[in-house]
Amino acid sequence: MIMRRIPVIGSFMVAIIGTCLLTGALWGEETGASAEDWYHQGLSFAQEGNYSQALQAFEKAIELEPNYAEAWCSRGVAQIALGETDSALSSLERAIELKPDFVKAWCNKGALLIMLDRYEEALEVLNKAIEIDPTYPDAWSNKGGVLVLLGDCESALPVLDTAMELDPTNADAWGNKGAALLTLSRYQEALPYFNKSLELNPQSAYMWDNRAQTYAFLGDKENALKDLAQAIKLDPKYKERAKKTEAYKDIMEDEDFKKLVE
Repeated sequence: MIMRRIPVIGSFMVAIIGTCLLTGALWGEETGASAEDWYHQGLSFAQEGNYSQALQAFEKAIELEPNYAEAWCSRGVAQIALGETDSALSSLERAIELKPDFVKAWCNKGALLIMLDRYEEALEVLNKAIEIDPTYPDAWSNKGGVLVLLGDCESALPVLDTAMELDPTNADAWGNKGAALLTLSRYQEALPYFNKSLELNPQSAYMWDNRAQTYAFLGDKENALKDLAQAIKLDPKYKERAKKTEAYKDIMEDEDFKKLVE
């Protein structure tokens, strides 16, 4: 049906959030900044969305301390953001080599493998993350997402329930469960999960589109078009996607739909 488009994978940024941040520009060598200083500077740049400078800072941290697992992991995250997926995979694997129980690195590696359509490998990696830390919600959420991608939506449901129990504020977990239910054609059941996901993260274009698809399957054109318009506003690529999406086939000749995607 629409499985490859629906699942929402948890944020890669879990690896580099939750520490004290420095501000300002990168310093020169004369400041005597330590590897940890460079690492925190990289976190600051990453949170600002400046991944090129974040990458430079993480690489400087690694230059000063080659066995700094957290810096390798965050280097991988920055490389993912910059589209350097091959290098990112190497960075995450190096982080795991240095710190085999580094659950964030395992989780990010699993999410990256999902991006690369390597679903079976991703599932194995995410199972390892859960084995290391069964209380880590992003690992459960990503595992649920990859199970949907593999077509095993029924198995995904309890996995996603666990993710939500561990972290009720995890928007991706709520969205992934909605995606599983949508893929199973359980449209009315899917709506509350998309509603909650959007309440937690209203900037998610893919979630607005998923809820729009759900409304479309339910025959609610008004709400479907309203949500699709919001998805397009947040990310214009959904304009072209909508023209090829099965959920909208019954309204594709509708003038309001045509106007929205023209």
